[in-house]
Amino acid sequence: MSSHWLDDVWMDGAPVPFAQATTHVSTDFALRGLSVFEGIRAYPIDEGPLQGGMHIVGFQHHRRRLLQSARALRMQVDEAYVDEVMEGVLGLVRANAGRDLYLRPTIALRDGAYAAAASRESVTAFVLGRYPAEVGDAATPRTATISPWRHVSAHHFPVHAKVGAQYAQYHLVRADAAERGFDEAILLDAVGMVTETGGASVFRATGGGVETPPLDAGILASVTRGIVQHIVERLTGESVVERAISHEELLGPACVFLTGTLDEVVELAVEGAAPGSEADRHLVAQIIAEYGRQCRRPSPEDIEELDSHVETFTSQTSSWRATWTG
Repeated sequence: MSSHWLDDVWMDGAPVPFAQATTHVSTDFALRGLSVFEGIRAYPIDEGPLQGGMHIVGFQHHRRRLLQSARALRMQVDEAYVDEVMEGVLGLVRANAGRDLYLRPTIALRDGAYAAAASRESVTAFVLGRYPAEVGDAATPRTATISPWRHVSAHHFPVHAKVGAQYAQYHLVRADAAERGFDEAILLDAVGMVTETGGASVFRATGGGVETPPLDAGILASVTRGIVQHIVERLTGESVVERAISHEELLGPACVFLTGTLDEVVELAVEGAAPGSEADRHLVAQIIAEYGRQCRRPSPEDIEELDSHVETFTSQTSSWRATWTG
């Protein structure tokens, strides 16, 4: 998936031209992947009472999880520091209003070197932004296989945090799937139960209901996952069932789909799986449509429910340096 980076990067409190936003190779971030991050989407609101604003989906959820992830990695940051980083997200949105955006706020360990005292560590923070590339037709399922690699256990790693180093495994999983001709790969845990893909949550629509692996399967508490759970309840009147799903069950008749900030909601055609019914596919199509509506045409009630943020503008400008108020 190709995309274009924004001209500026927010870095340690100020906008920096993209080419100048650098870090040294000796940092623990570069050497060991010691970072935590969020992936955030912002959409232009194209109609309704909030038309003209930018909808930053689940903004407060992302802020809280960034702080929780930093603490899980024992980084010495507080809420005020995370709030400053999230202000960098808002700065990029203000400077690039009117287009779909993907924002990636990151807190990284600059100098730790396995320090015995946490007080000797120092961190750096930055926010990258880019224009997401157009994805394929939502009505065309993406192909998926089962990865030969097993998901990291919560006993071995803080899997509920978004830690940069964990994405080394996801890179391996995705590369293996691509080599075998698939778009995605689903990870199983040590006993063969479904967890997630390399960056998205897995759901099944089957017989009018929807199910997904529980958080104690070691999966990320995805913001998009939570939004989709609310959508399913609105559409069907029933809650999503959270339960352990075996590999064998995954191959049974159902319409499988994934959810994630960058992927949004996408149907999957899983290798060897029986197809879902027309009713199941229709339900997934409704979920996809409602997710798109909430992102691009949210009501004030949606914003409150999603814990989102809307940036409104009195004028448009392409210069961050003209609009930056941080």
